[in-house]
Amino acid sequence: MKHLKRYHNRIGHHKFGFPHKHNPKKKLFRRIVFIAGIPLLFALVFLFIKNQPSKMLLIDNTQDQENTQLDNIASNLPTGQENADVMVSGTQSDANVLGASSQKKAAQVQTQTSVQSALTINGYGIAAGGGLIYLGQGDLNRYFELLKSLGVQWVRWDVDWSVVQKDGPSIYDWTGADRVAQTAQKYGLNSLGIITYTPKWASDKSCKSDVKCAPADPGQYGKFAGEVAFRYKDSITYLEIWNEPNYFLAWGVRPNAGKYAELLKAAYPEIKKLNPSAVVLSGGLAATSNEKDGSIGPLAFMKTLYAAGANKYFDAIALHPYTYPASPNYKAWWTHWQEISPIRKLMVDSGDAEKKIWFTEIGAPTGGGGKAYAANQVNGFKYGSDFMKESAQNDILKEALVIYQKNKDWMGPFFWYSLKDESDKKDTPENFFGLLRYDGSKKPAYDVFKNAILNNK
Repeated sequence: MKHLKRYHNRIGHHKFGFPHKHNPKKKLFRRIVFIAGIPLLFALVFLFIKNQPSKMLLIDNTQDQENTQLDNIASNLPTGQENADVMVSGTQSDANVLGASSQKKAAQVQTQTSVQSALTINGYGIAAGGGLIYLGQGDLNRYFELLKSLGVQWVRWDVDWSVVQKDGPSIYDWTGADRVAQTAQKYGLNSLGIITYTPKWASDKSCKSDVKCAPADPGQYGKFAGEVAFRYKDSITYLEIWNEPNYFLAWGVRPNAGKYAELLKAAYPEIKKLNPSAVVLSGGLAATSNEKDGSIGPLAFMKTLYAAGANKYFDAIALHPYTYPASPNYKAWWTHWQEISPIRKLMVDSGDAEKKIWFTEIGAPTGGGGKAYAANQVNGFKYGSDFMKESAQNDILKEALVIYQKNKDWMGPFFWYSLKDESDKKDTPENFFGLLRYDGSKKPAYDVFKNAILNNK
């Protein structure tokens, strides 16, 4: 009634020129005008009130559109290491456009759990081995130029504890690791950092190896893993806990899945505490069987880890399913590609269906001091001297890629070992795993891998 009274006062007085002098006819006329004006008044008030929610609804819709726009941006952002770099810069620029509320929501997207990030990641990479931290900047640049030319999105390399803390628990030399991490960022590649091996002062005293020993105290390894996660939180989001812990030459003492589970349990909380967005992979398991030297087959090793509850301490599983001289589809118990499906079943049955299996190494040598073999020519093959024909390396890669591309829903990135032959000396097949020969020329498998990368984009 407050608005109605004010409206009546405006009608009955100077606004429309009505005089104050009383005249019966005019008084009657004013009453008629007053009575007739009431419906008009209600109509105007109704329209006024109706328009107010409309404006509020428009604001709400605008906010919804803003949030939807941010959701679309967030859903298209990459994850993992690419997540760590691109999302930080991306959310900042997006916030300038979308406003403070969007910035808040983008921050929520950025802090999604690392397991969720791991679910969506795929792609192709090169497993570089442990040598990158020893290269100077010029050699590193040349190496990364080759990676960019190939088109890979990932590079896997060692953040070697035995190098960083070689001289004692309070002495650090991050020079080599810093250089690799920075160079990978410069060239726009995602790093998968492998946290390896133990310095002598922290090694298991029963280890006879000079370089690859399990730690005496898993807690010391966990502390170093946390330091790695914190130092490289803006450049290395994906971290692999050890390399081939099921293989006696990589563990230094007799491999023990229970002991490795302790390593995971020590490292995982430290990494997550200092970099909550980090994604932790179990150590890539060697393509070995249960051997007299203590080496343990991948399936048996993973069963022990699950029985120990260690699956709570990794976000994805890493495997090294080398098959040479056979191809991946070759049906034999000793081709460890055949263990992938049982390991996947173990994951699903244990409630880990959302975690992925990463192939963090696969390859085949094309030189050595022995004989050259075709793919699936398995009889008489001697590891350590015999090798594959370049055409056989090509066949193995082709077949592995076909299987990988059909199962990407539960497989993470695919890493080929390696980019380039380490030498042209034929004293060991280890020198000849490259897609490029030592002189830089291409083997047939190079173009197969490059085309797979191009077709994946």
